Amino acid sequence: MLVAALTVDSIGNGLFAPLSLVYFVRLTDVPLPLVGVLLTAANLVVLPLPVWAGTLADRFGPRYLVVAAAAPAAARVATSPRPSTRSPPPR
Repeated sequence: MLVAALTVDSIGNGLFAPLSLVYFVRLTDVPLPLVGVLLTAANLVVLPLPVWAGTLADRFGPRYLVVAAAAPAAARVATSPRPSTRSPPPR
């Protein structure tokens, strides 16, 4: 069960970056270079987290860590904007 959860999580995280880039460029007025810089900065911030997560997994166990990490991810999905039927603004 843990491997299946990690697989689904990896697929979702892998799809987030390219789809968020498309979302921000097509549906907001944020220019592409700024979106690229912001997504790069966000990835640089989370880059050292696996080292910290490994320490926590050694201390508390991987199952507890996956459950603890899934709660904020579920909250993020629950509060993310929903697509609408209106077309994107003209450029």
